[in-house]
Amino acid sequence: MREHFTLTEVNSLLGAAITRLPFSSCWVMAEILQLNQAASGHVYMDLVEKSGNKTTAKMQAVLWSGRYGFLRTKYKNDLSHFLKGGSKVLLQVDLEFHPVYGLKMIVNDLDPSATLGEMELRRQETIAKLEKGQYFNRNNQLPIPTVLQQVAVISSAQAAGYTDFIKHIDSNKYGYKVNYQLFAAAMQGEAAPLDIRKSLAKIAEIHKQFQAVVIIRGGGSKFDLDCFNDYQLAVDIADFPIPVISGIGHERDDTIVDLVAHTPVKTPTAVADLILESFLHYEQRVAYAHQRIVEGARTLLSRHQRRLQDLANRYQIGTKNLLKNRSLKLETLKEKMALAAKVRIKNEQQKLVYLNTIVKLLDIDSTKNRGFSVSRIDGLAITNQNQVKPGDQIETELHTGSFISTVN
Repeated sequence: MREHFTLTEVNSLLGAAITRLPFSSCWVMAEILQLNQAASGHVYMDLVEKSGNKTTAKMQAVLWSGRYGFLRTKYKNDLSHFLKGGSKVLLQVDLEFHPVYGLKMIVNDLDPSATLGEMELRRQETIAKLEKGQYFNRNNQLPIPTVLQQVAVISSAQAAGYTDFIKHIDSNKYGYKVNYQLFAAAMQGEAAPLDIRKSLAKIAEIHKQFQAVVIIRGGGSKFDLDCFNDYQLAVDIADFPIPVISGIGHERDDTIVDLVAHTPVKTPTAVADLILESFLHYEQRVAYAHQRIVEGARTLLSRHQRRLQDLANRYQIGTKNLLKNRSLKLETLKEKMALAAKVRIKNEQQKLVYLNTIVKLLDIDSTKNRGFSVSRIDGLAITNQNQVKPGDQIETELHTGSFISTVN
């Protein structure tokens, strides 16, 4: 039989070699290939290191239930984002070698910087891809209505952020009426981007019914909001036919959804304020325009009243002057007419005297008195010799008396 080592001896040698290492605890950077939590609460992980698509190292690690509880208290809900398949993690581990179970890494703690760094790296890669496709500033080039009264809302129906939004809208002190319709979607986790995109697709089919879309979510950690860094979701928002307003509840870094949205604000309540302020600003502009119109009308009326008064004064003075001039003219004309009448009457009187004299001179008696006589035959005055013939008797009237003669 060949010289050999028993398996126990090999494991003992390996255990002794590990014991002689200059450290018993260290920080290890790796990717979680697979993770399972047993009924006992212990968490078992397969850790790998890759170069491209090739696995260059692999080892198992365990996080005992007690330590898992400590980390949950320390990192709260973010722990589920750190400890999941595909996450890059920086773990503090103890190396232990058991003769039966072999080499294991016992996880004591983790540093979130590696996972956050990996997430930020993906975020920056997505931003660069969107910049290359010129998706930024697309949606915010759309005209937004002066008053936002018809709004589509994408949120989780049970979310506190959505409750705050509708409470702020419905109980606003101005009494403005905002018509909103909820398109429910998951707002956290791996399913959220696709869920939000489905809601956007439903709204796009009836987008003419709305003036804007608002995407709202309450506060959360970077991991909770990482779903809003999805590339395809950002593309859908950038190309959406109406303005998209985001209110995702972050305090510092903007999500990629904020970067491609028409108008990003910090919280759901801030979105409600933005909508209400559109009413308030419009009302203020209308009130200001009304005030200017009233003031302008008053100024115009005052100006015209002054002009009318000035014209009235001018017409009154002009009328008085005209009446005075006309009165003077009438008086002069009256005097002229009176004088002319007197002259005319005098002339006519002279004419009457003259005519009277003529009449008197031409009177038959006066004519007879001047030696004239009137001869008549059968009572008719003889004016032509052809009126008489021999044997006719003619009566001749003189100034005093008459005589009868016979024509021979």
